[in-house]
Amino acid sequence: TAAGGGAAGSGASGLVGALGSVVGQVAQSATRVAGGALGGVEGLVSGVTKSVGQLAGPSAGTTATGAAARAAAPAGPPPLPADPYPAGGNGYDISWPQCGGPYPPVAPVAVVGVNDGVAFSANPCYASEASWAGPALTTYLNLNAPEGSDPAAWDQGPAGSCGSGDLTCQAYNYGYQTASQSIGEAAAAGHPSRVWWLDVETANYWTSDTAVNDQVIAGALAAIRAAGDWVGIYSTAYQWGLIAGSYDPGVPVWYPTGGSAPSYQPWCQATSFAGGRVDLVQHEAGRFDGDYAC
Repeated sequence: TAAGGGAAGSGASGLVGALGSVVGQVAQSATRVAGGALGGVEGLVSGVTKSVGQLAGPSAGTTATGAAARAAAPAGPPPLPADPYPAGGNGYDISWPQCGGPYPPVAPVAVVGVNDGVAFSANPCYASEASWAGPALTTYLNLNAPEGSDPAAWDQGPAGSCGSGDLTCQAYNYGYQTASQSIGEAAAAGHPSRVWWLDVETANYWTSDTAVNDQVIAGALAAIRAAGDWVGIYSTAYQWGLIAGSYDPGVPVWYPTGGSAPSYQPWCQATSFAGGRVDLVQHEAGRFDGDYAC
Protein backbone atom coordinates (compact mmCIF):
# COMPACT_ATOMS: atom_id res chain seq x y z
CA THR A 1 0.00 0.00 0.00
CA ALA A 2 2.83 2.41 0.92
CA ALA A 3 4.61 1.68 -2.36
CA GLY A 4 1.43 2.28 -4.32
CA GLY A 5 0.87 5.57 -2.48
CA GLY A 6 4.44 6.73 -3.27
CA ALA A 7 3.99 5.99 -6.96
CA ALA A 8 0.71 7.89 -6.97
CA GLY A 9 2.38 10.86 -5.24
CA SER A 10 5.28 10.86 -7.71
CA GLY A 11 2.90 10.72 -10.66
CA ALA A 12 0.82 13.55 -9.23
CA SER A 13 3.95 15.72 -8.69
CA GLY A 14 4.96 15.15 -12.30
CA LEU A 15 1.51 16.15 -13.46
CA VAL A 16 1.62 19.35 -11.39
CA GLY A 17 5.09 20.20 -12.77
CA ALA A 18 4.09 19.65 -16.37
CA LEU A 19 0.91 21.67 -16.05
CA GLY A 20 2.80 24.39 -14.17
CA SER A 21 5.18 24.74 -17.12
CA VAL A 22 2.29 25.07 -19.53
CA VAL A 23 0.63 27.63 -17.28
CA GLY A 24 3.88 29.66 -17.18
CA GLN A 25 4.09 29.74 -20.96
CA VAL A 26 0.47 30.89 -21.15
CA ALA A 27 1.26 33.72 -18.71
CA GLN A 28 4.28 34.87 -20.73
CA SER A 29 2.25 34.94 -23.91
CA ALA A 30 -0.50 36.86 -22.17
CA THR A 31 2.05 39.44 -20.99
CA ARG A 32 3.17 40.15 -24.51
CA VAL A 33 -0.40 40.32 -25.85
CA ALA A 34 -2.33 41.96 -23.04
CA GLY A 35 0.27 44.23 -21.49
CA GLY A 36 -1.26 45.84 -18.41
CA ALA A 37 -3.81 43.05 -18.10
CA LEU A 38 -1.10 40.78 -16.62
CA GLY A 39 -2.48 41.15 -13.10
CA GLY A 40 -5.72 39.47 -14.13
CA VAL A 41 -3.84 36.71 -15.93
CA GLU A 42 -1.65 36.13 -12.86
CA GLY A 43 -4.79 35.66 -10.79
CA LEU A 44 -6.06 33.16 -13.31
CA VAL A 45 -2.72 31.31 -13.23
CA SER A 46 -2.81 31.15 -9.44
CA GLY A 47 -6.33 29.74 -9.44
CA VAL A 48 -5.46 27.11 -12.06
CA THR A 49 -2.34 26.07 -10.13
CA LYS A 50 -4.34 25.70 -6.91
CA SER A 51 -6.96 23.58 -8.67
CA VAL A 52 -4.25 21.37 -10.16
CA GLY A 53 -2.82 20.84 -6.67
CA GLN A 54 -6.26 19.82 -5.37
CA LEU A 55 -6.76 17.38 -8.24
CA ALA A 56 -3.32 15.86 -7.65
CA GLY A 57 -4.38 14.96 -4.12
CA PRO A 58 -2.41 14.67 -0.86
CA SER A 59 1.17 13.60 -0.47
CA ALA A 60 2.28 9.98 -0.80
CA GLY A 61 2.30 9.46 2.97
CA THR A 62 -1.24 10.78 3.39
CA THR A 63 -2.51 8.66 0.50
CA ALA A 64 -1.03 5.52 2.03
CA THR A 65 -2.64 6.29 5.38
CA GLY A 66 -6.07 6.77 3.75
CA ALA A 67 -5.76 3.49 1.86
CA ALA A 68 -4.79 1.68 5.05
CA ALA A 69 -7.81 3.14 6.83
CA ARG A 70 -10.12 1.96 4.06
CA ALA A 71 -8.57 -1.51 4.16
CA ALA A 72 -9.06 -1.69 7.94
CA ALA A 73 -12.75 -0.65 7.82
CA PRO A 74 -15.05 -3.55 8.76
CA ALA A 75 -17.10 -5.04 5.96
CA GLY A 76 -20.86 -4.49 6.07
CA PRO A 77 -23.40 -7.32 6.32
CA PRO A 78 -23.83 -9.49 3.25
CA PRO A 79 -26.52 -8.30 0.85
CA LEU A 80 -29.98 -9.67 1.47
CA PRO A 81 -31.35 -12.12 -1.08
CA ALA A 82 -34.30 -11.07 -3.21
CA ASP A 83 -35.82 -14.42 -2.26
CA PRO A 84 -34.53 -16.08 0.93
CA TYR A 85 -35.76 -19.59 0.06
CA PRO A 86 -34.79 -22.02 -2.71
CA ALA A 87 -37.61 -22.13 -5.27
CA GLY A 88 -39.54 -25.37 -4.90
CA GLY A 89 -37.87 -26.12 -1.58
CA ASN A 90 -39.74 -27.77 1.28
CA GLY A 91 -39.36 -27.61 5.03
CA TYR A 92 -41.00 -26.82 8.37
CA ASP A 93 -41.67 -24.12 10.93
CA ILE A 94 -41.52 -24.67 14.70
CA SER A 95 -41.75 -22.56 17.85
CA TRP A 96 -42.72 -22.78 21.52
CA PRO A 97 -45.40 -25.53 20.95
CA GLN A 98 -42.56 -27.89 19.97
CA CYS A 99 -40.62 -27.35 23.21
CA GLY A 100 -39.89 -30.68 24.85
CA GLY A 101 -40.85 -32.71 21.79
CA PRO A 102 -39.10 -34.02 18.69
CA TYR A 103 -38.14 -31.69 15.88
CA PRO A 104 -38.87 -32.29 12.21
CA PRO A 105 -36.20 -33.54 9.80
CA VAL A 106 -33.56 -31.02 8.77
CA ALA A 107 -34.72 -29.27 5.60
CA PRO A 108 -33.76 -26.40 3.26
CA VAL A 109 -36.71 -24.33 4.52
CA ALA A 110 -36.66 -23.77 8.30
CA VAL A 111 -38.59 -21.07 10.15
CA VAL A 112 -38.36 -20.67 13.95
CA GLY A 113 -40.55 -18.50 16.19
CA VAL A 114 -38.69 -16.15 18.49
CA ASN A 115 -41.67 -15.32 20.73
CA ASP A 116 -43.72 -17.35 23.17
CA GLY A 117 -46.88 -16.63 21.18
CA VAL A 118 -47.36 -12.91 21.93
CA ALA A 119 -45.43 -9.65 21.62
CA PHE A 120 -42.67 -8.92 24.15
CA SER A 121 -42.12 -12.58 25.02
CA ALA A 122 -39.39 -15.14 24.33
CA ASN A 123 -39.56 -18.71 23.07
CA PRO A 124 -37.71 -20.71 25.78
CA CYS A 125 -36.53 -23.22 23.18
CA TYR A 126 -35.36 -20.74 20.56
CA ALA A 127 -31.65 -21.57 20.82
CA SER A 128 -32.28 -25.30 20.48
CA GLU A 129 -34.72 -24.86 17.61
CA ALA A 130 -32.40 -22.44 15.83
CA SER A 131 -29.66 -25.06 16.07
CA TRP A 132 -32.03 -27.52 14.42
CA ALA A 133 -32.55 -25.06 11.56
CA GLY A 134 -28.81 -24.57 11.07
CA PRO A 135 -27.73 -22.39 8.12
CA ALA A 136 -31.31 -22.43 6.78
CA LEU A 137 -32.56 -20.46 9.82
CA THR A 138 -35.22 -17.81 9.21
CA THR A 139 -37.51 -16.44 11.92
CA TYR A 140 -40.93 -15.08 12.77
CA LEU A 141 -42.28 -12.95 15.58
CA ASN A 142 -45.80 -12.55 16.94
CA LEU A 143 -47.54 -9.19 16.79
CA ASN A 144 -50.55 -7.78 18.61
CA ALA A 145 -51.90 -4.36 19.55
CA PRO A 146 -50.72 -2.64 22.76
CA GLU A 147 -52.27 -4.11 25.89
CA GLY A 148 -51.47 -4.38 29.56
CA SER A 149 -50.67 -1.78 32.19
CA ASP A 150 -47.00 -1.09 31.43
CA PRO A 151 -46.73 2.09 29.33
CA ALA A 152 -42.98 1.59 28.92
CA ALA A 153 -43.76 -0.58 25.90
CA TRP A 154 -45.37 2.28 23.98
CA ASP A 155 -45.15 5.74 25.55
CA GLN A 156 -41.64 6.47 24.21
CA GLY A 157 -40.06 5.45 20.91
CA PRO A 158 -39.33 6.45 17.33
CA ALA A 159 -42.80 8.04 17.02
CA GLY A 160 -41.92 10.33 19.93
CA SER A 161 -43.30 10.81 23.42
CA CYS A 162 -46.95 9.78 23.23
CA GLY A 163 -49.83 11.42 25.06
CA SER A 164 -52.20 9.23 27.04
CA GLY A 165 -54.81 9.21 24.26
CA ASP A 166 -52.49 9.19 21.22
CA LEU A 167 -53.12 5.63 20.08
CA THR A 168 -51.45 6.12 16.71
CA CYS A 169 -48.18 7.15 18.37
CA GLN A 170 -48.43 4.40 20.97
CA ALA A 171 -49.16 1.69 18.41
CA TYR A 172 -46.18 2.59 16.22
CA ASN A 173 -43.80 2.65 19.19
CA TYR A 174 -45.20 -0.66 20.41
CA GLY A 175 -44.72 -2.40 17.07
CA TYR A 176 -41.22 -1.01 16.63
CA GLN A 177 -40.10 -1.97 20.11
CA THR A 178 -41.52 -5.49 20.12
CA ALA A 179 -39.76 -6.21 16.83
CA SER A 180 -36.53 -4.74 18.20
CA GLN A 181 -36.91 -6.90 21.30
CA SER A 182 -37.26 -10.04 19.18
CA ILE A 183 -34.22 -9.13 17.09
CA GLY A 184 -32.29 -8.71 20.33
CA GLU A 185 -33.54 -12.04 21.72
CA ALA A 186 -32.35 -13.90 18.63
CA ALA A 187 -28.94 -12.24 18.75
CA ALA A 188 -28.54 -12.83 22.49
CA ALA A 189 -29.26 -16.54 21.97
CA GLY A 190 -26.39 -16.69 19.50
CA HIS A 191 -28.65 -17.21 16.48
CA PRO A 192 -29.37 -13.87 14.79
CA SER A 193 -31.56 -13.87 11.72
CA ARG A 194 -31.57 -11.82 8.53
CA VAL A 195 -35.10 -12.92 7.50
CA TRP A 196 -38.19 -12.07 9.58
CA TRP A 197 -41.90 -12.76 9.24
CA LEU A 198 -44.51 -10.76 11.18
CA ASP A 199 -47.24 -13.09 12.46
CA VAL A 200 -50.51 -11.15 12.19
CA GLU A 201 -53.44 -13.32 13.34
CA THR A 202 -56.82 -12.82 14.99
CA ALA A 203 -55.84 -15.26 17.74
CA ASN A 204 -53.89 -12.39 19.33
CA TYR A 205 -55.31 -9.12 20.65
CA TRP A 206 -56.06 -6.34 18.14
CA THR A 207 -58.19 -3.22 18.41
CA SER A 208 -61.32 -2.66 16.35
CA ASP A 209 -59.58 0.34 14.72
CA THR A 210 -57.62 -1.00 11.75
CA ALA A 211 -55.74 2.30 11.41
CA VAL A 212 -54.27 1.79 14.89
CA ASN A 213 -53.40 -1.83 14.09
CA ASP A 214 -51.71 -0.67 10.90
CA GLN A 215 -49.36 1.46 12.98
CA VAL A 216 -48.30 -1.57 15.03
CA ILE A 217 -47.42 -3.40 11.81
CA ALA A 218 -45.73 -0.33 10.30
CA GLY A 219 -43.59 0.11 13.41
CA ALA A 220 -42.47 -3.52 13.34
CA LEU A 221 -41.65 -3.30 9.63
CA ALA A 222 -39.58 -0.17 10.29
CA ALA A 223 -37.60 -1.82 13.11
CA ILE A 224 -36.65 -4.81 10.98
CA ARG A 225 -35.69 -2.60 8.05
CA ALA A 226 -33.64 -0.41 10.38
CA ALA A 227 -31.71 -3.54 11.36
CA GLY A 228 -31.00 -4.14 7.67
CA ASP A 229 -33.04 -7.35 7.53
CA TRP A 230 -35.58 -8.86 5.11
CA VAL A 231 -39.25 -8.80 6.23
CA GLY A 232 -42.62 -10.25 5.19
CA ILE A 233 -46.11 -10.95 6.60
CA TYR A 234 -47.61 -14.23 7.84
CA SER A 235 -51.41 -14.08 7.64
CA THR A 236 -54.44 -14.88 5.50
CA ALA A 237 -56.41 -12.43 3.39
CA TYR A 238 -59.39 -12.81 5.75
CA GLN A 239 -57.45 -12.19 8.95
CA TRP A 240 -55.48 -9.36 7.39
CA GLY A 241 -58.70 -7.64 6.33
CA LEU A 242 -60.12 -7.82 9.86
CA ILE A 243 -56.92 -6.58 11.49
CA ALA A 244 -55.28 -4.25 8.97
CA GLY A 245 -58.12 -3.32 6.62
CA SER A 246 -56.75 -2.23 3.25
CA TYR A 247 -53.20 -1.54 4.48
CA ASP A 248 -50.76 -2.42 1.70
CA PRO A 249 -47.13 -2.39 2.90
CA GLY A 250 -45.90 -3.99 -0.32
CA VAL A 251 -44.04 -6.90 1.29
CA PRO A 252 -43.96 -10.66 0.58
CA VAL A 253 -46.41 -13.04 2.24
CA TRP A 254 -46.19 -16.41 3.96
CA TYR A 255 -49.63 -17.91 3.44
CA PRO A 256 -51.09 -20.58 5.76
CA THR A 257 -53.46 -22.84 3.80
CA GLY A 258 -54.65 -24.82 6.80
CA GLY A 259 -54.68 -28.09 4.88
CA SER A 260 -52.83 -30.37 2.50
CA ALA A 261 -52.93 -30.55 -1.29
CA PRO A 262 -51.28 -32.51 -4.13
CA SER A 263 -49.43 -29.32 -5.12
CA TYR A 264 -48.81 -26.01 -3.40
CA GLN A 265 -47.59 -24.19 -6.50
CA PRO A 266 -51.12 -22.85 -7.28
CA TRP A 267 -50.99 -20.86 -4.03
CA CYS A 268 -47.93 -19.00 -5.27
CA GLN A 269 -49.06 -15.65 -6.66
CA ALA A 270 -47.26 -12.53 -7.88
CA THR A 271 -49.36 -10.29 -5.63
CA SER A 272 -51.16 -10.70 -2.32
CA PHE A 273 -53.20 -8.89 0.35
CA ALA A 274 -49.96 -7.25 1.58
CA GLY A 275 -48.97 -6.07 -1.88
CA GLY A 276 -45.98 -8.37 -2.42
CA ARG A 277 -45.74 -11.87 -3.83
CA VAL A 278 -46.66 -15.06 -1.96
CA ASP A 279 -43.20 -16.34 -1.06
CA LEU A 280 -43.93 -19.26 1.28
CA VAL A 281 -46.96 -21.55 1.63
CA GLN A 282 -47.69 -23.31 4.93
CA HIS A 283 -49.51 -26.66 4.95
CA GLU A 284 -50.12 -29.73 7.06
CA ALA A 285 -47.16 -32.12 7.23
CA GLY A 286 -48.08 -34.84 9.70
CA ARG A 287 -47.53 -33.59 13.24
CA PHE A 288 -45.72 -30.48 12.01
CA ASP A 289 -46.41 -27.44 9.87
CA GLY A 290 -44.81 -27.89 6.48
CA ASP A 291 -43.71 -25.07 4.21
CA TYR A 292 -43.30 -24.84 0.45
CA ALA A 293 -41.10 -22.15 -1.11
CA CYS A 294 -42.57 -20.50 -4.20
